[in-house]
Amino acid sequence: RASDCSDVQELANQVYEQVTGDLKAAIDDGSLIASIAATVQTTYADLATTFMPIFQEATLTGDFSPLVIPVVAALSKWYPDWQGVSNSCKNDGNEPLYMKKNGGYYESSLDACCERHFNWDKPTCISVGGGNPSDAATGKWYVNHEKEICQQDCTEEAGGPCGGLANRWDALHETAEDCCEQRLGWKITSVCEAQSTLQTVVGTSLWYVDWSDQKCVKDCDDSSDSACGGLAKKWDDVYDSVSDCCDRIWYIERAECTDE
Repeated sequence: RASDCSDVQELANQVYEQVTGDLKAAIDDGSLIASIAATVQTTYADLATTFMPIFQEATLTGDFSPLVIPVVAALSKWYPDWQGVSNSCKNDGNEPLYMKKNGGYYESSLDACCERHFNWDKPTCISVGGGNPSDAATGKWYVNHEKEICQQDCTEEAGGPCGGLANRWDALHETAEDCCEQRLGWKITSVCEAQSTLQTVVGTSLWYVDWSDQKCVKDCDDSSDSACGGLAKKWDDVYDSVSDCCDRIWYIERAECTDE
C-alpha cells in the first residue's frame, strides 16, 4: 500500500540521518580515524593525510557515500595469492588458514603487499590485483643500454622521458645526470642528460678525429653539414680549428683530412 511505502521511506530516512549523524560526530572528534588506525595498526597521522580531505568534503556536502570505498580499502587485509596463478595479492578473505592463524603475511594495501611478496614483478602484481600499474612507478632513472640514454621509471603512456616501468634488476638513480654519469660514463654527461630528457642536443662545433675514417670532423649532428661527424665522445680530444685537428693525423694529406 502507498502508506506502507511512505512508512518504509520515512524509516530509511531516519536510519540514514542517524548513521550520517554518528559519522559526522566521529569525524569531528577524530574517533573514526583513530578507530581505523587502531584496526590496521598504523598511525593516526598517516591516515589523517589520506582521509581528512574526504571526510571534510562529506561533512560539508552531507553525502557520505564517497567514504565507503576508501574506508573499506583501508580496512582490507591484502595477502599473497601463492595458491593461485595470479602472481598477485588479494583481499577477498579467502587466504589459507595458516595465514589467518599466523597473521604475518598481511599488508594494508595492494602496493605494500606486491612490494613485499612479488617485488620481482611488482607492476604485474598491481595490475592483476586491480590497481593501476603506474602506481608502481618511482619516477627515478635507469639506463637503456640499447638506446644509450637514461629513461624514467614510469609507464610509456605517460609520455616524455618515461621508458616504461623499471625491471627489478635495474639500478635506479635520483636524476638523469647521475644515471648518465654512473651508467653511461663514456658519454659526455651533458649530452647524455639532454638526450635522456628529450632536450635539443647541440654540439660544440669543435673538431675531433674520427679514427674509423681517419678524418677530422666537427662535433655536431647536422645532416646538412658534411663536416659533422656526430657528437663527440667523452674520450675524444677536441680542437679549436680544423688545422689543429689535422695536425693530430699529420700522416694524412691535408686535402683528405676533412670532408669539407
